[in-house]
Amino acid sequence: MRYFSKQPIRVPADLKKVKLFTLPGDVQQVDLMKSLGLNPQPLEPTDILPSLQTGLIDCVPMIPFYAQIGQFYKPAPYMLELDWAPLVGGCVVLKEVFDSYPPVLQKAVLDAAADTGAQVLARNRVEGQESIAAMVASGLKLVTPTPVEVAAWREFVTPAYPRLRGSVVPAELYDLVLETLRQHREGAGKPR
Repeated sequence: MRYFSKQPIRVPADLKKVKLFTLPGDVQQVDLMKSLGLNPQPLEPTDILPSLQTGLIDCVPMIPFYAQIGQFYKPAPYMLELDWAPLVGGCVVLKEVFDSYPPVLQKAVLDAAADTGAQVLARNRVEGQESIAAMVASGLKLVTPTPVEVAAWREFVTPAYPRLRGSVVPAELYDLVLETLRQHREGAGKPR
């Protein structure tokens, strides 16, 4: 996810000044955004483009591919080159069902899931870069944060992390993600 905005956004203080798109119906998300000093505007995705055009919102967090397809970058011609949040998806198999598979099938399912995940991730990254290049060719302006500005973004979101644990993200999953991230940053091997 990247921020597409009407005016350049470089640091969290800039983000606090804009009316920021968010999906409706997620009270926890809105409350979390407000706790960070943001001004969330819950809207349906179909309202993004007209809301950018009329000034109801000034900024939309979006993956580049959808910003290109939806033409959101035209009324919001600045993109912060900072990976803000992952767009998460998955396939869920009930534990009882998975446990009923013979071991060879369990391994095949896990291998297929890992392979498919790697393919999707690689393709999404390529699509994202292709979309950014196409939007830049059509007038999108990239805002590249300095290392100091990136550190300011990390500092900005850190106080929100504990609020996610056990409410937005199940505690066990939250702890696993943080441990995996720690290991990855320390170079302690391949993330799980």
